[in-house]
Amino acid sequence: MAADFVEEIDSGHIHLICNCTMTRRLWWEPLRWVNRVGPFSTDPKNHFLQFTQWNSKASINNRWKFLWLALSFFVWHHRNAMIFKNQPFDPEKVIDDTLFHTWSWLKCAEKDYTRDYTIHM
Repeated sequence: MAADFVEEIDSGHIHLICNCTMTRRLWWEPLRWVNRVGPFSTDPKNHFLQFTQWNSKASINNRWKFLWLALSFFVWHHRNAMIFKNQPFDPEKVIDDTLFHTWSWLKCAEKDYTRDYTIHM
């Protein structure tokens, strides 16, 4: 599934998603929400696994998978906007887009998911 997707990422994408100084703090932000600290792996598969296997409840881990996918997508999306449309990279917009789309996906995937998208996971 998503871990297979991660194995296909080339070295430029690896840097952008896992190790870039512009995006690293975006990965630390969700850690702050759950009072966790620590570095993430620079290997994409381990980065994904480390980010998504924090809890013993599978449903909670699935939420983190959605968040990881959304954040990866919007990092890439905003990077493209910066390069091809000459737009500034706005970390707050990346997080806002990530949260809204994660919330939207969770509303579709989980029948009982009722949290407001402004509330972190």
